[in-house]
Amino acid sequence: SLDEAVGIIKMAKAYDLTRSATVWMDKDRQHVEKDFFRLTTDTLLYANRDINNHQTWYNAGLISIASVLGDKELVEKVMTMRGGFHDQLKRSVGSDGLWYEGTMAYHNYALQAMIEIVDAGRRLGLPLHKEPRFRKMIEAPLLCAYPNGQFPAMNDGDRAFVSSFNGSFLWAWEVYRD
Repeated sequence: SLDEAVGIIKMAKAYDLTRSATVWMDKDRQHVEKDFFRLTTDTLLYANRDINNHQTWYNAGLISIASVLGDKELVEKVMTMRGGFHDQLKRSVGSDGLWYEGTMAYHNYALQAMIEIVDAGRRLGLPLHKEPRFRKMIEAPLLCAYPNGQFPAMNDGDRAFVSSFNGSFLWAWEVYRD
């Protein structure tokens, strides 16, 4: 289900860009929406991992589907369910902004998915980027790095550098201009 969650994000975006093209017949759209997106939704909801980093990707996949289908109930579910966006910010992100699993690799992995969720939310008019714990997730690596950009050895993490977060920092600059 993790591969489905990650893969469905790009597929939902691609479908959103192409679904109004004349090559799509109504029956084809209905088939894709019912037999692909809805069934993937069922899989991702069934596979709920609570606060695990995989759940961030399930949530990102689910909100991508909800966005492309215009499903307000699914958006609400992703935001409020156990293991959902707000629950993960509350239980998976420490007051220091670090992901609970204790390595920069897990933090980076979860942050990438959270950015997908926040971007989808922003497209839906939800100011998720303003959540203080989400912003702390972006800032936390800057506070943990040594002056040379390397992170201290944490938990079972491999050698890592702050530059592994460059994509997130660029995203943050574009959104916050800070």
